[in-house]
Amino acid sequence: MHHRLRPSAGITLLVLLACAALGACRAAPPGPGPEASTPLHYSERLRSLMQRMNALLYERNQTELEVDKERLERARELATAAATLAREVGGEGLAASTGEPAREAFAGLAQELAAAAAELDALAAARRYSALSPQMERVAHVCATCHLRFRDRSP
Repeated sequence: MHHRLRPSAGITLLVLLACAALGACRAAPPGPGPEASTPLHYSERLRSLMQRMNALLYERNQTELEVDKERLERARELATAAATLAREVGGEGLAASTGEPAREAFAGLAQELAAAAAELDALAAARRYSALSPQMERVAHVCATCHLRFRDRSP
């Protein structure tokens, strides 16, 4: 009598076998055993899947403090990039045929971007975590407004 495995049971069995082959499912790293002298051969796809499982199981998760530190670093990087962009574009980058009202609007948005960047940097320096996201959205809004008004739409 032949027994057929349900598809999900077959996948589970495959994952467990793959996991066991790498020793990724064991609580402690295995020492060399008698099977160590018999190397296993498997596809790159299977190797990749097993390595991903191992990483998900054993990589250290970030603490809240580490997440906050990374959030501050990214906010400060964004602030620096936005301030640099605002300083360097100012009224530049527009075609000579651009009228004065458009130049003034562009320069005004560059100033608004510089102000938003300075505020973001100040919030990050003060470690005001809850205020970072709204301020980052303000920076993004200034960028989006400029793109809508001035980005070249020609094919």
